[in-house]
Amino acid sequence: MPNTDTAAVMPGRTGPPWIADGTVYFFGGWLSNFAPTLGLRLPFGYHGHHEHDRVPLRGKFELEPYRSALLLTHPHPLAEDSPSDFVWGARDRDGGYGGQNLLGLALMRVRDELIADVRTRVAALAAGR
Repeated sequence: MPNTDTAAVMPGRTGPPWIADGTVYFFGGWLSNFAPTLGLRLPFGYHGHHEHDRVPLRGKFELEPYRSALLLTHPHPLAEDSPSDFVWGARDRDGGYGGQNLLGLALMRVRDELIADVRTRVAALAAGR
């Protein structure tokens, strides 16, 4: 019987290796959690990236154009292409794509939440006709 569990690991899409067709690789730039984000308020006293100063990853994607830009990456897998972060990034110590890619997975989860929100709004509009 085929596995119908949607949470099943699909190499390249939901698990390593992160080499599925159409993968969006990023390092730095607007998808990075270290990228300056216009309009995002940081906690009082924020002086850099410190454990106690974390800002929820979702906050950035409540803002335009970040929200629309993330939605436009659908349905492609997202892989953080850091050459040295094998946990948050998609690369492994050997230079391949066997890392954990936690940032890519988090962004894909936020994107799924945004898509669900858009679908709910469209369904509500359609029901109001």
